[in-house]
Amino acid sequence: MAYQTVVTLYPYQSEHETSGRGADKVLRFYANNHISFGHAKVADPNGREGTGPTGRPKIPVPGQTPSPFSPPQQGRNQGGPRLELRWETERKSRLGFIVGSSEDLCDIVIPEHDSTFRGVSAVQGLFSFDEQYRLTYRDLRNPDRAGDGSAISFDGHGKDDKRRGFTWVLSGTDYLDQKQPDIILRLHKFLHFRIVVTEYVWDANGYRNAVDEFRLQSGLEDKNVSKPSLDIMSFEDKNITALVTGAQTYSRGSFLINNGVLGSGTFGTVSCLYDVNKGIYIARKEPRTDARAFTGSRRLDWEKEIRLLRRVEEAATETAEARGFSQHVVRILDGALEPVPFIDLEYMPLGSLYKEHRNKPLNPLEVMSVFDQLLQALTFLHGLNPPVAHRDIKPLNVLVQHRDSGFAPFGGAEAKGIVVKLADFGLSKDETLRTVEIGTRRYMAPEISDDIPRTVRGTRRPAYTTAVDIWALGVSIYELAYPVRFSNQSPLCKRPLVGTKHPHMPAQWVQ
Repeated sequence: MAYQTVVTLYPYQSEHETSGRGADKVLRFYANNHISFGHAKVADPNGREGTGPTGRPKIPVPGQTPSPFSPPQQGRNQGGPRLELRWETERKSRLGFIVGSSEDLCDIVIPEHDSTFRGVSAVQGLFSFDEQYRLTYRDLRNPDRAGDGSAISFDGHGKDDKRRGFTWVLSGTDYLDQKQPDIILRLHKFLHFRIVVTEYVWDANGYRNAVDEFRLQSGLEDKNVSKPSLDIMSFEDKNITALVTGAQTYSRGSFLINNGVLGSGTFGTVSCLYDVNKGIYIARKEPRTDARAFTGSRRLDWEKEIRLLRRVEEAATETAEARGFSQHVVRILDGALEPVPFIDLEYMPLGSLYKEHRNKPLNPLEVMSVFDQLLQALTFLHGLNPPVAHRDIKPLNVLVQHRDSGFAPFGGAEAKGIVVKLADFGLSKDETLRTVEIGTRRYMAPEISDDIPRTVRGTRRPAYTTAVDIWALGVSIYELAYPVRFSNQSPLCKRPLVGTKHPHMPAQWVQ
């Protein structure tokens, strides 16, 4: 490896803050000589051998003089005073790079004798890697005890949201790769650092091997070692006490960054949110009405949707077939009615199949792949006991997770791949099916269209089955396969096409 730096911390103080002034003291503290660059090295005040209080740094600054141990500096804070945490740094603990006031336990030492840093814990936080090879920072302090917390902001989001016992993902996510936000770590009122995670020009295996070695050294590969070790390290400063009435408490929930509205409909609005703890995007569905109007049938509908989605999620793990077929149903991640109603769903980056097809029409092999995937989803849903009927299948309610570029034209080579999932279960039901005129008209099956007469006047309509979903899927696939125009007002079962004769089926479809 040409370069060895994992992450670099630069002193940070914005134009409107005076709160970052403590970073320089940490960089100059003798206990950090082995990771501090761009500053004079300071002798140990207790008489132990130091590197000497010279006026120049002994290690060249990248950008000024090339160094085989430092990465090329990119973006903000090129060169200059900084703390570098490197792969080869001899750590005080197998857990990772630890931050705190204890010289015996920490790799980044905050001088506890300095009154500037009053309240800093002996062990405060940890830089390490998670199971997905992503760099993380974790505050190791107990959220049930009084004291200060840490905050990490992304382009300013979260700068005042202090947490204890919380983990932030710092690399390897779509949000971080796409946005490349300014990441600021606020360890203390007077101690702020800008975090710059090194981007290596490595092959994937090389990077994974380096992280694997780091994690094996830290004991994080062994689940039985990881949790107890972190618990042992999560102790407080001796002056910190249990929370008392009126003391500051810290949020334990997700910290979410709003990334814009994905869409809205009759029943709700869906927004894209980024979860900084899990490092993933989520799609949050919220009702369009305010909480005061969220009563009666509207509340019951949302409660039913959450219950049904959770039932589907639980059933998805019961058998190998269920695990495979359920991959084509959008997952629920969370949901609640109080204090504010919401449903968190798996995020599909390419949006609806309807939009994707309008932007770039699917070729025959893609259409057949979509057909196969949605049949798997319906096989799973209809096979539950009792079965789940979706009742509103259409391209708008199918979401695209992935679609390779470079598709062949009609009749050309095999498509590289498209992955879709069935979504929007607002009209779904796992009980007796009798309601007619439900869903979107052009996709309605004959048995739920409005002109089916009652068998006896004054009696209930006969129940129908989950086969209505198969009809709607057939109409959807037909719509994707052929350049024909449907009537917007009538179901296909009443007035199939406008204008043309039934188009000829291409030879590729029957081979």
